[in-house]
Amino acid sequence: MHQNNVVFIKVHKCSSTSVRKIIEHYSIHKALNLLDRWSGIPHHKRKSSPNNIHWIRDNDWSTPAQQKYNISTRHKSYEERFFNKYIEDPKYVSFVRHPLVRALSTFHSTDTPPHKKAKGVNISFESWWYSHRQGLKQPLCLETKTKYACTTDNHMSYMLGYDSMEDINYRSLNERYEYIGLTEQFDKSIDEMWKSLGWEKIWKTNYPVIRNNGSGLNRLTGCSKTFIKDFEEANQLDYKLYNLVLSGIFEI
Repeated sequence: MHQNNVVFIKVHKCSSTSVRKIIEHYSIHKALNLLDRWSGIPHHKRKSSPNNIHWIRDNDWSTPAQQKYNISTRHKSYEERFFNKYIEDPKYVSFVRHPLVRALSTFHSTDTPPHKKAKGVNISFESWWYSHRQGLKQPLCLETKTKYACTTDNHMSYMLGYDSMEDINYRSLNERYEYIGLTEQFDKSIDEMWKSLGWEKIWKTNYPVIRNNGSGLNRLTGCSKTFIKDFEEANQLDYKLYNLVLSGIFEI
């Protein structure tokens, strides 16, 4: 069945920008009303955007909606009450990634905090992680957003709306989400997401994307076994979530 009303839960460093661009391109192609965020978008880009993209300032996201939209693709954690204000009966989709590989990608990125490279800090993720344990244990919020942002414990689970091991299970994932893909299986996951939404596939010939090539597990070779064990212990929710999706519960 074709779905026009869709919320993409955008998780940092899980192919999120590529998936967002694909969905937004499809939305523009189909003239669907797209809900977007004003924050950080230069005026000339907002002004030149297609008419079906509607910008909302960050401090207005809590206000009543003036109209209903079709698509949301920005960084906002799963929250039915919030999205139902803007989109009628939306279907939710998302992408996840190996938790430690995702954290390493975040740490070495220049476009997400802690901005290691941008600040010229010469420190390994392992050392940085141990020295910031107290801060990383805090859930993502205004207080932690700037300093730790996307490296807080169980970040993927938080974004997908989970805060306990018991809540992460086959039934809950299938009830909440129409589809959850894997960064490590990007092309396959995009194809399956298309099928789950009943969308015609137009992106391969019409829009370039940036892929996260391979599993990225080679990044773990520089991590000690003790650190990997400690990281897994601190991120049990994310590993459970990731392994459930990896087991193929959303395969079509």
